[in-house]
Amino acid sequence: KVDIDLKNQRSSAEKAIEATERYFCEYVELTHQIQIDRKEHNVYSYDGEIGDFSDSSIPSDQREKSNLRFSLSSWLPALNRLEAIAAYFTTGVADESVGFSVIGRTFCSSVEVNYDIIAKSRISGTNDYWENIVKLYHLWRPRLSKAELELAKTEADKKISSLKQSSVSPIGVKRT
Repeated sequence: KVDIDLKNQRSSAEKAIEATERYFCEYVELTHQIQIDRKEHNVYSYDGEIGDFSDSSIPSDQREKSNLRFSLSSWLPALNRLEAIAAYFTTGVADESVGFSVIGRTFCSSVEVNYDIIAKSRISGTNDYWENIVKLYHLWRPRLSKAELELAKTEADKKISSLKQSSVSPIGVKRT
């Protein structure tokens, strides 16, 4: 039983490494074409708020740019690849904690800069497009945010500790 558990754990870690390799070697390569197309059309990545991944959650001031970004078809192969990579982790085939440690930050960033494309594609229904991307984002973003806040808290605590506190004694009062 211990041997089976160890083999399963190793296999899950190997699948996580395989998925992260696909991210770096395939998804990143596909995003290069997106950047070229966006630059050519003078439209850049999404920079609005992240909502509930519905079309209606795209802010009105982002709609026109979102429509233009959506009309460029270069994003489709990249998001298809990202969906397949996310499925490794959301299905439990790959160890998501290994995946998070390798691509957690860049995955969340990728989702955020393509938020409007993902949201525009997710028309309410029984099986929304990019479901694995959204599930993994909801799993990893809070973990990443927590780590960022803990780091900020540690740095703030260090700054607070390094501040010297002094005071001026009132005339005639001796401090002990």
